[in-house]
Order: sequence, then structure tokens, then C-alpha cells
Amino acid sequence: MYGPRQSSEPPKEPLIGGLVSDIVRDVRELIVEGATLTKLEVQDELGKAKTAAIEVGTGAVVLGIGALMLLLMIVHLLAALTAIPLWGCYGIVGAVLAVIGGILLVAGKSTVTLVGDLRRRRLFSWPKATRPTIRSMPPA
Repeated sequence: MYGPRQSSEPPKEPLIGGLVSDIVRDVRELIVEGATLTKLEVQDELGKAKTAAIEVGTGAVVLGIGALMLLLMIVHLLAALTAIPLWGCYGIVGAVLAVIGGILLVAGKSTVTLVGDLRRRRLFSWPKATRPTIRSMPPA
């Protein structure tokens, strides 16, 4: 009689609706936290990309100025070591640079043509029914 009191009611278990609402709330929190984390990671990566772009751009400008100074030095060295007038030395150095630039331009054009040929060959190697268009293909 004096022992623990026995109740006629069974122990209460959480209701299914309450469990489902807790799960939905937890999923919603996870999605919000994931979106926030993704946003912060993207902002961090954009900050790194911005810093890298500034560094590369500054380096390119300094490199260009240095190359210009070296070209001027070569022109004046050529004028000092030969009897060619200064304007002739500028012409010689300019002509050499034009030839080098032309060679690089032709080499680059042939590389671009080669890449285009590879894309066309890859495109036409597909079966006709599943062949994508050139615009839908990823860059080679």
C-alpha cells in the first residue's frame, strides 16, 4: 500500500506531430547554416581572387615598364656601340620585336586552329542521335 503509486495511464511518449515539427525545424536550421557558411566561403574566395587580381595586375604593369626600360637600354646600347643613328637603332629593335611578335601570333593562331579541329573531331565522333551542338560543348 505504501509502495510506488501505480497509475492507470501509460507513460507519455512524444507525439509524431511534435517529432516531425522538430525535424523540420532542425532541417530548416541546417539549411540556413549551410547557406550562411556557403556565403561566407564565397565571400572569402572572392576576396582572395580580388587580392590575386590586384597583385597580378600590378606585377604586369611593373613588368611592362621594366621591359620598356630594357628595350630603351638596348636601343641606346646599339647606338653607342655602332655608327647607326639613334633613329635607326629604334627601327632595328622595333623590327626585331615585330618579327618576334609575328612568330608568336602565327604560333598562337595555329594552336587555336588545332583546338578548334579537336573540338570538331570530338563533336563528330558522337553518334548522330546524341550529338550535341558546338555551342553546348564544354571548352576543350
